Amino acid sequence: MFQYNETTDHLIETALYLAKDKAKGVDSDAEILPHLIEALQGMMGENGSWNNPHIDLFCKLKARRNYALSQLALQLRQELIDEGHNLTDYTITDKTSVGDLIKEEKEEVKQHRALMVSHAQDITIEEAKQIDRKTQKTEDEEYQSSKAHLKEELPGIELTQEFIIKLSLQIIDTG
Repeated sequence: MFQYNETTDHLIETALYLAKDKAKGVDSDAEILPHLIEALQGMMGENGSWNNPHIDLFCKLKARRNYALSQLALQLRQELIDEGHNLTDYTITDKTSVGDLIKEEKEEVKQHRALMVSHAQDITIEEAKQIDRKTQKTEDEEYQSSKAHLKEELPGIELTQEFIIKLSLQIIDTG
């Protein structure tokens, strides 16, 4: 029992509470100690083991709490059913269509961003750094800044929509 620090701590706290309750009006530790020893001895079984109903109840409550925390959703569902609530389970049988829609939407966003960056007005890298420092910038400024940074990193390359998409995919794959 004493090899498990947290359980031992709870056990001693319980015994201390009982000892303080028994020795009302006593402030010194020396006067509470005999009551604490008596409370701990009362918790032990006759043969010196910790087999007694109080410890068993404490362990069952701890085990139930640990299980409830690990199975919180299932526990809540079961308690709602036990209280008489009617629950209906919904399952999505066609997960691929939803996933495909999300992929299509992401692809559209990439296409749009690449188009906007490729058609953004050319600015200098200094102007792009100033835009980057702004706390509130427009979408057009973000596109202009991205284009300026790409032009600095890739001088002499024409920044087309297709090139920007391929570049973003390559960055994601190696990133």
